[in-house]
Amino acid sequence: MDASDIIAIIAIVVSVGSAIFQVFWEKTKERNEEKTVLYKEAYKDIFLDEIPLAEKKIQYIQGVWEGANDMIECMRKIRLKSYFFKYVDDHFREEMKNISQNIEDFLVTLEGEKLSNEKYRDKYDELEKKLSELYNTVLPKFY
Repeated sequence: MDASDIIAIIAIVVSVGSAIFQVFWEKTKERNEEKTVLYKEAYKDIFLDEIPLAEKKIQYIQGVWEGANDMIECMRKIRLKSYFFKYVDDHFREEMKNISQNIEDFLVTLEGEKLSNEKYRDKYDELEKKLSELYNTVLPKFY
């Protein structure tokens, strides 16, 4: 066997290996795209429309925190829609359930509470951090 035969064998092995890798890569990519569609379908409306609208309804009127009912409902919807993921991605479902429950509990305790301006600002900042945690959990699943 001379050098040209060895080079030809190496070229064949590399070609076959490259083809196998390409097929594997395409199947993995296709599976990930299918999963991404699943997550987007479950949460798209809530995260793009409902949460921003609900956040705008939260107000500070005459020293009282009001208007959190729509946001509380959004958190309930998230938990309901997350139930499906128990069978697909239970870790993700648990994260979504825990974060949304935490936000709901936070809002329920504040609804109708009399707050100073500074305390309201602190609580609103805390809500925004909690919402950021929720978005940061779901956004990687969208892409």
